[in-house]
Amino acid sequence: MRSVLLVIAFAITLAVASSTPLVPRASAQEVLSADEERLFVAVEDGLFGSDGDTFPSGEDELFETDDEALFGSDEDDLFGGGRGGLLQEVDSSNGDGVSLVDELLVRDRPEVGLTYRLALQSDWVWPRVTPSSPVRVPEHRLGLQLNGSIFVDARPRPDFRLFAKARAEANPSTPLLQLHELFADFNLDERVFFRGGKQQISWGVGYFFSPADIVNIGRLDPENPEADREGPVALKVNLPVGSNNYYVHLIADRDGATSHLAVAPKAEVVLGGSEWGLGAYVRERKAPRGMVTLSSSWGPISLFGEGVLSYGSDKRFVQEATGPGSPALAVVRRTDEPFAHATFGARLAVTDPQGRYSVSAAAQYAFNGEGYPPGFLAENGDEIQALVNSGALSPADLRNSGRHYAALSLGWTKALNSRYSPNLFWMGNLQDGSGMATATLGVDLWQEIDASIGLRRTYGPIGGEFAPGGGETTLFFRVSLGSDRAY
Repeated sequence: MRSVLLVIAFAITLAVASSTPLVPRASAQEVLSADEERLFVAVEDGLFGSDGDTFPSGEDELFETDDEALFGSDEDDLFGGGRGGLLQEVDSSNGDGVSLVDELLVRDRPEVGLTYRLALQSDWVWPRVTPSSPVRVPEHRLGLQLNGSIFVDARPRPDFRLFAKARAEANPSTPLLQLHELFADFNLDERVFFRGGKQQISWGVGYFFSPADIVNIGRLDPENPEADREGPVALKVNLPVGSNNYYVHLIADRDGATSHLAVAPKAEVVLGGSEWGLGAYVRERKAPRGMVTLSSSWGPISLFGEGVLSYGSDKRFVQEATGPGSPALAVVRRTDEPFAHATFGARLAVTDPQGRYSVSAAAQYAFNGEGYPPGFLAENGDEIQALVNSGALSPADLRNSGRHYAALSLGWTKALNSRYSPNLFWMGNLQDGSGMATATLGVDLWQEIDASIGLRRTYGPIGGEFAPGGGETTLFFRVSLGSDRAY
């Protein structure tokens, strides 16, 4: 009861604190500087007049009754035979030979943006019921979370841009502030484009799963698939040819070292109404990989797929030992055999012009060629845990241990023009029968304050990937202040 009162008190405190509202700023792509606004004013004045003489003062002058005076006596007068023609060629420069588009891109001062979110969350967790413990008292957890980001975007010239972004999180296990992106954009005669620095690389088209994303440091989170992922230090070279794009990436190690650079070429080719991607990843002491992606559509439904083939794996595996007198399990590396990964899925987004609904849905299946046979991990759970404790095996080696996965989501934003947004999410390991399902109802309380209440259920046999100790049920309530949009 005390925790419920504490959460309610926190929500009231946030509502009072928000009496002076935070005003969201538009993103870097939406903000116009003062000079750019003056440019639009100058163009408007040139088109419509700047001294209040946009329209004549009298009706006879405004609605001329003489057709020849109004439309001209011939087509040349109307369409450009003289200076008074209706259609005239307009100079796209500002008078100094500088393109208006280029002038709009340049900013006198760097743009600075900030995101901020403070959240109080309360969880009640009911563990799995067993014959020896038919009744379980829920475990209560209460936590306060703080995270945000800050970015600086500078474009001193049309052909040069600098961008930096850092992310902050009040987490004892990670530094308070981490560099997320730091890169420069430049080009060669607007034909070849470069991006050098720490950057997120677009590599893969999957939504919940993306086996083709073999270059970014951050992993795709199926529960938050649209979140930014941390990228590597890299140099990207892009050559656009018509509607097609060709890339070469030089990628440093995770620690920024260049002793073992990876080379990752990629081509994106548009054929009909679909875009195909072909790429490769080659680095010393790593398994070489090739990938193919497809993005297409069928009416309002977006379709996507990925395929990856590698020769060898970077993971360590557990297998039954064969030698006499050896332990039951052995840790091995499989570097001389092929592994295949594949995924396909669909997304749908439908919006009512009257605002009654904005519905989104997504579904995806993934095949993991590096997964274990059915039942292997569950049958050898104690031995595998001993190998992890000894350091011979890492938890990362056991991640995505199954071969068949699927995920679904369904969301309704501001249902029926209300403040409420229901969402459903499910993800499961189709091989061992474990999974998780979450139902959430979000509410916009007041300006920058929102809340959500939800129920999460993990299920599956003991030893399953999503419920290693058996299924459990969690009821959660969350109140947060802030926004993921930049201020």
